[in-house]
Amino acid sequence: MSRRGAALALTLVLLVVLECVVIGTMHLALQEHRIGANRVASIALRLEVENAVRRALGYWSASIDSMATGPEHRIPIAAATTGLASASVERLNAGLYIVRGEAREAPPRVGRAVAQLLVMPPLIGADVDPTPAPLVAEGMVTVRAGGVVSAQAPSTCADSVAAHAVLAAAPGDLVIEAGAEMTGSGGPLPESSILQHIEPLLESTAFGLVAVATDTLIDAPFTGILVVAGNVTLGVNADVEGLVLASGTIDVQENVRVEGAVMARGGAVVAGSVAWNPCVVRQAVALAGLTRPRPAGPRAWLPAF
Repeated sequence: MSRRGAALALTLVLLVVLECVVIGTMHLALQEHRIGANRVASIALRLEVENAVRRALGYWSASIDSMATGPEHRIPIAAATTGLASASVERLNAGLYIVRGEAREAPPRVGRAVAQLLVMPPLIGADVDPTPAPLVAEGMVTVRAGGVVSAQAPSTCADSVAAHAVLAAAPGDLVIEAGAEMTGSGGPLPESSILQHIEPLLESTAFGLVAVATDTLIDAPFTGILVVAGNVTLGVNADVEGLVLASGTIDVQENVRVEGAVMARGGAVVAGSVAWNPCVVRQAVALAGLTRPRPAGPRAWLPAF
């Protein structure tokens, strides 16, 4: 009888031990599950707020370019707001901004994440039209016999006709030789032009943008944006789709076709064809990210709490 009692007592002890092991294991499993779920929620919240900051970069506007400095002038970016995250921008000085995002979990959870990105303003401001006309020059413009300058966009582009075919500093700076063809009129230079941004463009490493620091001859097909610190000659084998900018002069030789626009701080001579295509230019500008703010260096993400 005492043996059966001892066996019963031992069995009960073993059951209690097993129950403690099972309960402890379940408790550890639940704790690990909660930790993992919280970690996943934290990462998701972090990704959400960083996405809000990146989305905000796509909604840069002229009001941000002209905003005053200081947190009291912070501007919310409504287009970057989602159900969980929001973003705003604050100007630090003439060349630096902080884009700040904040995300909160839906109640009753109280998770929160903040992200801050230090950025520089776009190389081309929101107030600058990258393609106001097929030909823009601050010096003398000559369209030679056989040369063509067309302000008519192709049917595949939503914009039909430019306001002017040539924009020059003064009416006397435009010479149309006999036998030349110009579809559209001449007009004055715009107050704000992409020509004013040649220097920072020359220093840029934007994708789809080629910067040349000396006078150059282009004698092969080219697509994208070409920026030259000096004079540029488009040779007989050049076939350009995009935008050509020069701090000097531009010479479009015979049989050369340019679809897009050419702009020069100096003069321009056109013996070939320059056809306005704002869609091609805007696509090249967008692919290069010239109208979007740029992270201020490789460590632009700032600690935020």
